[in-house]
Amino acid sequence: MRWKLFGFGLMISAFVHAEALPAPDAFLQQAFDTLTSYAQPISVNLRTTHDSQILIQQLVDDIVDFKLMAQLSVGRSAWTEATPEVQTEFVETFRNHVFTTYLSQLMDYQAASDAITWGAPVLRSNKAKVPIQIRAGGSELSGAFKLYANQSRWRVYDATVDGVSLVSAFRVQFSRALKTGGLPELTLSLVKK
Repeated sequence: MRWKLFGFGLMISAFVHAEALPAPDAFLQQAFDTLTSYAQPISVNLRTTHDSQILIQQLVDDIVDFKLMAQLSVGRSAWTEATPEVQTEFVETFRNHVFTTYLSQLMDYQAASDAITWGAPVLRSNKAKVPIQIRAGGSELSGAFKLYANQSRWRVYDATVDGVSLVSAFRVQFSRALKTGGLPELTLSLVKK
């Protein structure tokens, strides 16, 4: 349940063109607001569910670095042992896995702006960690987005919830397939899901 809520948070992001790099928390808040507007009921924004899903995927692709997240999720050894073609296929499969797992929850979510509180970012070189509080039902979760600055924009590469990294959770989930058949086996197992 926690990862589904946090996956929702990860998916609520958008690319914003700007002259200067915005603060990472302001960037995420604006992205969150944009994406939640796409998740509103169809009668409100006159879009079809399919159109909304496409818009959300485009916005998330602009902010989430799926290649880096995929690399971190499998580890250096599994990544470097694979050919560039296998790496490319895995990144696309990984991206689709994340969308399939979390997109439907975003589409059903109505009160997003009341559920997340953004904290002050912790900056280090070109990286930032933006803490958040997520209220769901009667509980509250702590988490953070990890981003890096690249070419005048922020890119998300990991998220944590209650101190556990999404990338680390993927690494544990992927370990068996990686041990038995490397990145090709993992890609096949994700396609089957």
